[in-house]
Amino acid sequence: MSPTYDRLEAGRPPLKQAKRFGWKKFAIGAGLLLVLVWLFVPKEKRSISSWTGSPTWEPGNTPYEDFGELPLCNGTQDVQVEDHERDLGETCLSFAGVHLPLSGLHRFFFWGGGRGRRWWWYNAGPPLRSWNTAFHDSTFPSLQRAICAVLTIVCDAQSPPKRPPTKPSAADADGTVAHPDSFETDPDPSATTHCTKPHSSASRLVQYALMLDAGSTGSRIHIYKFNNCGPSPAYEWEVFKQTAQVPGGSGLSSFAGRPAAAADSLNILLDEAVHVVPASLQACTPIALKATAGLRRLPGSQAKDILDTVEKHIREKYPFALADKGAVEIMDGADEGVFAWVTANYLLDALPLTHPGEKAPPTHAVLDLGGASTQIVFAPAHDAPLLEGEHKYELEFAGKTRVLYQHSYLGYGLMTARASVHRVVDFMAALHSTAPHPTDESMPRIANPCISRGTERRVELVDGGKNPGKRNVTMDGADVGSFEACRKVVDLVLAKDAVCASRPCSFGGVYQPTLADAFPAKAGRVLLLSYFYDRMAPLLYPASAEKDAEAPEEVKATVDAIAKFAGTVCKGREAWLEHWGSHAGLMKELEDRPEWCLDLTFQHALLRTGYEFDGDREVMFGKKIAGTELGWCLGAGIKLVGGVDVQCRV
Repeated sequence: MSPTYDRLEAGRPPLKQAKRFGWKKFAIGAGLLLVLVWLFVPKEKRSISSWTGSPTWEPGNTPYEDFGELPLCNGTQDVQVEDHERDLGETCLSFAGVHLPLSGLHRFFFWGGGRGRRWWWYNAGPPLRSWNTAFHDSTFPSLQRAICAVLTIVCDAQSPPKRPPTKPSAADADGTVAHPDSFETDPDPSATTHCTKPHSSASRLVQYALMLDAGSTGSRIHIYKFNNCGPSPAYEWEVFKQTAQVPGGSGLSSFAGRPAAAADSLNILLDEAVHVVPASLQACTPIALKATAGLRRLPGSQAKDILDTVEKHIREKYPFALADKGAVEIMDGADEGVFAWVTANYLLDALPLTHPGEKAPPTHAVLDLGGASTQIVFAPAHDAPLLEGEHKYELEFAGKTRVLYQHSYLGYGLMTARASVHRVVDFMAALHSTAPHPTDESMPRIANPCISRGTERRVELVDGGKNPGKRNVTMDGADVGSFEACRKVVDLVLAKDAVCASRPCSFGGVYQPTLADAFPAKAGRVLLLSYFYDRMAPLLYPASAEKDAEAPEEVKATVDAIAKFAGTVCKGREAWLEHWGSHAGLMKELEDRPEWCLDLTFQHALLRTGYEFDGDREVMFGKKIAGTELGWCLGAGIKLVGGVDVQCRV
C-alpha cells in the first residue's frame, strides 16, 4: 500500500465495490442517457469541446484538481489531500450502480485515469486553490468523458468543496482580521481581500511574478503575489524556496558541461511555483531567471549553453509566461544594485504613485555587501549636481522618472577584501624578511593585525608576477590583533588615494558625489544589506546567535558603532567574555571566525573612509522588511508586472 494511499484512506484498505461494477449495465445506461441528452438538450449545452482539451488559462477558470485515489462515496466523504481536508458533500448520485457526488452545472467529478482509479474535480466557476496536476484529455477514455458531460447537465447545484484550513492572519488593533501576508494565511490565492475588481478593466485582479535567482552557490525562486486594486501593482506576499546546499555549490555554474542537469536542478523550484500559483493564473504569470557573476567565470560557451537549455526547459515543461528576449540571462551589475534599491524603497513605502506636481516622499540609500562586490545606490538631492556617465541610472517607476547614482565595486566584496588584506600583510612581512617564502611543508606563520588576538587562520594566497602559484600560510593574531593597526592595512586596500579623473571620488578612483551634499541625513535613511547585516546583527542582539533564534529584521546603529564593535572583537577572548560571556552561541561564533576582526574593520572603513559617511550617521542593517527578503529579486519582479502589459502564454 502506497504512503499516499495510507494518508488518504487513514490506513484502511481500499474498498472493492469497483471490482464488482457491472460494466454491461453501466454501458447500456450510459448509452441511453447519451441518446436522451442528444435528443432533448440544446446543442450549445451538449457540446463538450469546451472542457475536453487542455485547460483554459483564463482568469475565472480553474482547471482540474486531483483529489487522489478515493473510494466510491456513500454519504459524506472527508478527503485528505496533501494535508488539506475537503468535504465532498452529503448527497451522492446513484448512477448505473455507482455512487457519485452531486455536482453543479459548472462543477463535476469524473473517475479514472492516471495511477489506478482517481477522482478528478473540474471547476469552471470561481477559482479554487489547485494542488496537483492538470487534466489532459488523452488520459480518459471517451466514454468516461461522455458520462461526465451527462452528469454536468443532470446534476443539481452543490456548494464547492471547503477551502483547506489556513493559518490565521494577523489581527488589527480593533480585532478585525488583517489582510493575509503569506501563502499559508491567504484564504484564496486566486483572489484578493483588498478589492473585488481591478483598477483597470485591462488588468487582472491578481497577478503573480516568478523570479529565479541563479547564484554561484545555489538557485532560489521568489514567488510574488500582487493585486491590481490600484493604478500600479501592489505587493501582497512572497513564497521563497532554494536548492539544497551541497559541497561545491548547487548553482548553475556547478553544472559546467552538463546543461541538461543544470536545467533539471531548477525543477524543485519550478514545481513549487506550480503548487503555489493558481492554475488559472499560471499562463499569465511572467517568469525570469537572472544569473549573477558565477556563470561569467565559465570558459567558452558553457554559460550560454546552460542558459539556452534552461530557457528551453522552462518553455517546454512549465506553463508560465517566459518573455521572448532577456528572460533568461546574466544580470548586469548596475541592474542588481538598482533592483535592490527598488525592493527596499518599495517595502518602506518610499515609492508611492504620485501625481504631477505632488511631492514624492524621500527615498533611502541602499548599500549591498556581497562576497565579490559591493554596490551603492541612492537618489541624489535635487540640487546636487550629477555628472553624466555609467553611474547615472534613470528609473521609470510608478509614473515617475527617478535619477539614481549607482556603482558596483568589483573586487571590494567581503571575501575579496579578505584576500586583498592578507596579500598586503604577506607583502609587508616579506619586506622585513630576506628569506624566501617557505613551501607548504613548512607553512609560515605571519603576524596579522586583522585576525582577532589569540586566534589564527590558515589562508591560501595566490602569487602573481614571475612566479605564479598558490601557497598556504597561517595568519596569526597572537598579540597583534588590533582594530587600529588593521585599519591602516584596510585603507591601503581601499586605494582612497587612487587617481580620480572626475572629482569628487569615493575610492578606487570612482566618481561619486559627496554624500554630505548629495544625500544628507534629512534626505533619507541608509540601509545596509547582506554581509553588513550578517556581521552586526549578532553583536547588537547576541541572543540571535543561539540555535533557533533570530535577530530583528531591522537593526540600527551609527557608523562609528561598527568601529567600537570591531575594536572589541579584535582584542580577543578576554574582551569577548566581558561583553558577551553569557552568550555561548556568539562566543563560539567568534572563536570559529577569527576574521570577524577584519570583516568589521573593512565595513567601517568602507563607510567612513570609502563613502565618507559621518561617524554619527545612523544606518539601518536589514535582512527582511515585513517578512520579505531584501535584495534585487522583488525589484526585478516588480519590473516584470509594473508599467507593461503582461503577455500571457498562448
